[in-house]
Amino acid sequence: MKKFLFALPLMLALSAPALSRPGGPGKHLKHILEQLDLDESQKTKMTEIRQNSRAAMRAQRQEMKAQRRAFQELLKSNASDEDLRKAFASLENLKAKLSQFRFENMLQIRKVLTAEQRSRFHELKELHRPKKSGHEFQGNNP
Repeated sequence: MKKFLFALPLMLALSAPALSRPGGPGKHLKHILEQLDLDESQKTKMTEIRQNSRAAMRAQRQEMKAQRRAFQELLKSNASDEDLRKAFASLENLKAKLSQFRFENMLQIRKVLTAEQRSRFHELKELHRPKKSGHEFQGNNP
């Protein structure tokens, strides 16, 4: 647990670029959905899901970005341990809300897809996943 708490600021700093990819996170999903051969009804439902979640997701990402910046500033300052703990807990709470929102969105998408499309969706997601940046631990490998 202590290792996790120590590594969290680093993980947060490294994850920020993933949220700021060119085209934004929605473009990635749209590209995958275009490859699933959806019928008109499915396309309509997917459009509704994406439109309903877009504004809420954008607001949550902006709030996450602001809280990360505030947390980083607190780390640089002479803030008390208690203030840092509160800011950390607030950031973790927001991350949990964002994860829950993404999960619920994924469940909505999943309901629209056939079993075959779900399988293909996950294959395409893996293919389009960004490559590792080289920051992961390499062990003894040269």
